[in-house]
Amino acid sequence: MPESQNYDPSQITHLTPIQHIRRRPGMYIGGTDSHAMHYLVWVGMDYMIAEAIQGYCERISVIIEDDNIITFDNDGLELELQELVYMTTIGCGTPSYQPQDARYYRVSGGLHGVGWAATCALSNFCDVEIRRNDGIWTQSYTKSIKTVDVTRIRDLNPNEKHGIKFRLQPDYTIFDQNDFDYDVIAKRFKDLAYLIPNMKFILEDQREGGKYETFFTENGMVDWIDSLASNPVHDIVTTEYVHTEMRGNFTKHLIVRLAFQFTHNTDTHLRSFMTTIETSDGGNDVKGLKEGLLETIFPEDNKRSQWEAISTGFVAMMHILHPDPQFESKAIKNIVNKDIASIVKTAVKQAFDQNPDALKAIRAHLTR
Repeated sequence: MPESQNYDPSQITHLTPIQHIRRRPGMYIGGTDSHAMHYLVWVGMDYMIAEAIQGYCERISVIIEDDNIITFDNDGLELELQELVYMTTIGCGTPSYQPQDARYYRVSGGLHGVGWAATCALSNFCDVEIRRNDGIWTQSYTKSIKTVDVTRIRDLNPNEKHGIKFRLQPDYTIFDQNDFDYDVIAKRFKDLAYLIPNMKFILEDQREGGKYETFFTENGMVDWIDSLASNPVHDIVTTEYVHTEMRGNFTKHLIVRLAFQFTHNTDTHLRSFMTTIETSDGGNDVKGLKEGLLETIFPEDNKRSQWEAISTGFVAMMHILHPDPQFESKAIKNIVNKDIASIVKTAVKQAFDQNPDALKAIRAHLTR
């Protein structure tokens, strides 16, 4: 090797985690295009949805402002001020569940300890507002650098609810020059309203033209099936299966919520969500659903291996709440938890045990 090419430790460049996020954003959010920029929106929503799933808030709102500024607000739990460390630290996510403190979250979405750190690092600015009994507090960051320390603004008014607000703008020295897409965010809110019934999702666009919508369902996934299914073979089947197991000194709860209906139509609609993340490529969750249906409907028949032969006209939505979801990659489109398939199969069998008339009708329909 020529002398000019000799290397020693002094020539090694060491990046901090935040510097690495900004240098290689694609490793954390998949790129710098419009799709990746909307990841900043999903992080804010996932944080607040973690509270909604636990029943800690009743409203989540998103406002798109001029200059591509976006604001997230809810009426959920107020954060402890020291918990703002997750804004700039890899490995700090939403508060993890502690059995002695019901305040913390049994499940959450996102990338678990990466999301907010990446979002703050890739934002031109990010402001946080916390509403607590002892007042309203704020803190501000610019490209993950704290610019305003935790500051108390004023007392909380009697009509103001506890909660948290994030306001940010993407850093266009990193992202391509794209605008937040109202329709993309609205679609996500519509899906969330089906997953979390009786939860109000508010979306407002304050840019030129202005838009305002509220998304809300009373019956969740059943309402989604009702919106698609017609000419049904049986009434909509629903079930909630709770799988419990000990992990260390506390009990782990995994919940499978399932709604489905066979119809006389030709279209098939199957959607599965891990927490609030749609697993568009399927994975062990969808595998368990298909196997559970085939094994229960045809327990002693070779049709058990012929999913395509029975799936015509099938409409289903599945929502899994897992305390430790594992995804194939940062694209989070494929669940790889090994325990999911067998647990979902058990949920399917429970659904039919609770709805024997539906099982009879399905068998008659598929063997006619």
